[in-house]
Amino acid sequence: MGNYTGEKYSVTFKHGERDGERGDAALGLVAGVGTDKTLALNDFDSIMPWAAMGQCNTVLGNTVLATGERLPGAFKGEEGFDPVNKDVFVYVPRFYYKREQRGKHETVTVSMRHFPGADVPRKFKREDGTIRNYVFLAAYTAGIKGGRLASRTGLAPFCSSLNGFVELVRENHDLFIESTEDDEIKNVLLEVEFATRDPQSIMAGAVNAEEVFDSGACDAVVSSSGSPGDNTSGRFPCIWRGCENPWGNTFRFRWNVLVSDRVPHVLGNIRDYKRGEITDAYKPLKYKQSQWDGWADVMGYDPAFPDVALPVSVAESYEESSFGCYFWQWDRGVYALLVGGDVSDGRNAGARYCYVTHAPSNSVWCSCAALSPA
Repeated sequence: MGNYTGEKYSVTFKHGERDGERGDAALGLVAGVGTDKTLALNDFDSIMPWAAMGQCNTVLGNTVLATGERLPGAFKGEEGFDPVNKDVFVYVPRFYYKREQRGKHETVTVSMRHFPGADVPRKFKREDGTIRNYVFLAAYTAGIKGGRLASRTGLAPFCSSLNGFVELVRENHDLFIESTEDDEIKNVLLEVEFATRDPQSIMAGAVNAEEVFDSGACDAVVSSSGSPGDNTSGRFPCIWRGCENPWGNTFRFRWNVLVSDRVPHVLGNIRDYKRGEITDAYKPLKYKQSQWDGWADVMGYDPAFPDVALPVSVAESYEESSFGCYFWQWDRGVYALLVGGDVSDGRNAGARYCYVTHAPSNSVWCSCAALSPA
C-alpha cells in the first residue's frame, strides 16, 4: 500500500467550482465507484489511509478494554466477521491533513505523516492531548436490537429526537452517536479521493427513492464504494469505504452542535447534554451561519473547531454553489443539526447538506442517527 513514506495527496478548488484539480501524488489518479455487479477501478484502494478503511467488529464481542478504547476485531471478508450479532464500525487509521486558503483557491492535502501546517482530525485527539493510532466511524444508520441502539445489518432505521437519542446512549462508556468530528474525517477524505466537493455527483445515494432502506442494503456492493443497482438514479443507497448512507436515505443527528440565533454552539462531552439547553458547557463559535436558505457556497471556520463547518453564505442555484448541497435554517430559537438528507431530498442532499430547523425535542420523519465510538 502506498503513502507509508509520507507522500502527499491534494486537490485544489476554485471558489464557485465544485470539482477540483488533483495535485502532488494524486495527480493523474482515478477514483471510480461500482455496483453489486461491477468492480470499479480506484487507485485509492491501494493508498493509505483510504486502503485501510473498512467495516469491522470490535474485539471480545464488542466490549471496551481497560484503556477505554476499542480494538478492531475481524474485518469484513475475514473469518469471524459478524454483522448480524455484533456491532459494525469503519476503521480509519491516523492521518494528517491541511486546508490552505490562497486567495479564492483552497487546497486540501492528506498524508500519513505529519507535514508543515498539518494536523490530525479532532476525533484522533484524546482529552489528554495524545493522538490515537486509529478511530472508528459509523457503518450503518442505527436500528434497535435487543432493546438498544445497534449498528448491524438488516435493521430498520430508528427515528427519534436528538433528546431521545442522547438519552439512549449517554451512559455508554464510549459508544455514542455521530458528531461533527466524524464529518471532518469523511469530508476531507472524500474531497481528496474524488476531487470534488460534491460527492453526490459521484454517487447519488437514496434521494429519489420510494421508501427508506434497512441497514445493509449496500452489503453486496463489490467495490470499495458504490451502490446496488446504479449510482445515478437516486433510487439506491450508497456506501463509501464501509460507511453506508454517508448522505441520503435518512437524516442523521450530530449530538455536539446546537444553533441559537444563527450561532453554532459546540459541546465537548455528551454527558453534559441537558435536553437541548445551551449551558455554560457549550462553546459558541466565532461565526454565524447564513440567515438565508440556499445552496451552500462558503463554509464558516473557527480554528478551535475545524470540524464544525456550517454555511455562512449561500448561492441561489446549484450551478452557482461551491458545494452542491442545500442549507435549511431558522434564525431564531435553538435548533439541532441534522445532516445528509433523506429519500425525498433529490439534488438538495449531500455530504454537506445541513438541516437546522428542528428543536432538539422534535422527532420528525427520517430523523435518525448512527452509532460511532468516541
